Amino acid sequence: MKTREHSKNRDFKKICFVFVFAGLFAGWLPVFDVLLPVPEAYAVQYSRPSSPDVSTGNWASTPLYEKVDETSASDSDTITSGQNPSSDSCEVTLSSVTDPESSCGHYVRYRYRQQESGGGVPANLQLVVSLMEGAATRASWTHNMGNNDTSYHDAAQTLTEVQADSITNYGNLSLRFDATKTGGTKNNWGEVSWAEFEVPDEAVITVGTTGNQNLTMAIPSNDQHIGGAFTLVRNACSGDVSQIVLTEISSVDANADLSDVKLYYETAGTCTYDGDETLFNDSSGSFDASDQVTITGSGAGSPMTVGTSQVCVYVVLDVDTTATHGTYLDIEISDPSADVTVDAGSVAPATVVPISGSTKLSGSSLNWGIDTILGPEWMDFFADGYRSMGGTSPNTDNMVIKSFSMYFWDGTGEVRFAVYTGGSLDDPSTATLLYDFGAVTINGGGWYTITHPSGGVSWPKDTVTWLAWRSDATLDWNFSSYSWDAGDFQTVRGRNNYDTPTNDPSVAYPGTYGGSTGFGNAWYPAHVTYDTTAAAAVSGEQR
Repeated sequence: MKTREHSKNRDFKKICFVFVFAGLFAGWLPVFDVLLPVPEAYAVQYSRPSSPDVSTGNWASTPLYEKVDETSASDSDTITSGQNPSSDSCEVTLSSVTDPESSCGHYVRYRYRQQESGGGVPANLQLVVSLMEGAATRASWTHNMGNNDTSYHDAAQTLTEVQADSITNYGNLSLRFDATKTGGTKNNWGEVSWAEFEVPDEAVITVGTTGNQNLTMAIPSNDQHIGGAFTLVRNACSGDVSQIVLTEISSVDANADLSDVKLYYETAGTCTYDGDETLFNDSSGSFDASDQVTITGSGAGSPMTVGTSQVCVYVVLDVDTTATHGTYLDIEISDPSADVTVDAGSVAPATVVPISGSTKLSGSSLNWGIDTILGPEWMDFFADGYRSMGGTSPNTDNMVIKSFSMYFWDGTGEVRFAVYTGGSLDDPSTATLLYDFGAVTINGGGWYTITHPSGGVSWPKDTVTWLAWRSDATLDWNFSSYSWDAGDFQTVRGRNNYDTPTNDPSVAYPGTYGGSTGFGNAWYPAHVTYDTTAAAAVSGEQR
């Protein structure tokens, strides 16, 4: 008999349930907080004039840096060039900042003006502002003022990528101001009241996940998206990712049974894989003996540029014929800080980032639902009823339901089985009949199965599905009241109650499910067996 879920999750779920249950009754567990990796805020660094002045020329008053180092622009104190200047330059040291390892977000800001006095023709002034690294000019800007232009001007200069990349030492920068009278007879001079240099904080790509892995994948299958996605977001600018290392941590032998690993990516607010994404690696990857695969970008889709908008990364692979039925597949990036390679900046976190969920690998004949006896301690001495349980069908093409099975603890009588699809997980009333399997006679405990008489019925993928049963006999039904036993059924709601129609198992099921009277906290061992061969032509047929 197959296990009903991956063992690594089951014990943990039991522990969590006991912990939560006890906490609720004790009154000390009112709220849960789930911490997920999120992009870091766009932090910036400011480099402002500081001691000592590099040079002063004829500018006053010294020390110059003290007059232009305010956090916010202020014109209450200024530095002024000599009167009627000619290449009169000064240079103020900028405080040290950390190399952001990126070329965007570099801004030089300052306030300046021309002043003049006396009579005659209005004067003209040229002010050249330069960002210096030692003796090297990294960027410069020229301002020409005249025609009685004596108002303050706000300058906000953006360094080009080339200019920013030319900076090698962010602890050796300064601003130079060079004033020259260029015309007129009035006396004039230049003034600067404030200056600063802004750069991003260290650029960091944050790795997270969204969505869930598929519940099942067929053995064998090719080019299968495992479900969910990794997400990459940078706090500032953009960086080029050239390599990602994935790790498989579950029971499948990844080295022997998984192959042709590819990564596809897109920039999107919501991650939805549809096959139109950009291929990151032309050369597919293979898992090594440590169940790791190193995906190196190649071809037109490499490198993967990651900016401040979310990039969704999808894992696609082959499941080989050698895979063992009932084993599980779980993919993670074990340490993004080491496993994701970017050309500049860093990657976070330094802790494991897994895609949620666990994928069961199943051979050509697969079970969906609960295919395990839930234990003698969980029995329902149930006289009669009309019940169903719902979940979402596997995201697999060409599925054919072959049979319906259910376990009974004891009793004698008839039970009728059916499969409905549609409606919603919280309301099956509009679901339509996929197939009425008819009635089976129960005579003591065990599994009871009805097989489709002509090969099977086509079952749509990724569709809300309800397994229904009804009986008017007194039978001992096996069930669990714990959601960790839900198997492939939804965990939020157990069996659905529907007491309005007849419980007579000799009466065929209606074409539409109809009304319901709510859900109960119970999960029953019932499942359908299906395969992934070419779909049979039978659909909606009544036995």
